[in-house]
Amino acid sequence: MGLDECAKKCLMDCACTAYATSNISNGIGCLNWFGELIDSRAYPNGGQDLYVRLAASDLDEGGHKKKKTLVGVIVAATVIPGILLLGVVGYYSKRRRWLTRKLNRRVRVRRLGIGRGALSLSSMRTTLDIVGLSFAWS
Repeated sequence: MGLDECAKKCLMDCACTAYATSNISNGIGCLNWFGELIDSRAYPNGGQDLYVRLAASDLDEGGHKKKKTLVGVIVAATVIPGILLLGVVGYYSKRRRWLTRKLNRRVRVRRLGIGRGALSLSSMRTTLDIVGLSFAWS
């Protein structure tokens, strides 16, 4: 049994805590540990690899924090320019409306004949045209 088959066998069993391949009398075998790791030895001249299963909570969380930081930077880099762009567009839109209103006031003042804020009554003529209507009765 090879290393891949031994790993699959251990991963299928929830109680398996570690696995290793063994070379016992020129035959390749698979060793599985369940619970505590007992009957393991350290060889001074090397030995065989032991693969220990860990829970995800036992692993280092450093990569997760980096990912959160990266997401925060990307969101901030997108949202802040968007808010600034909306502010600039809003400012110029409001300014344009203000200038248009100011121009419209000037045009109305000229139409009425009002010069520089003073109302001259003599320049304004009021003429009343009376139209006579006659009805024919037969």
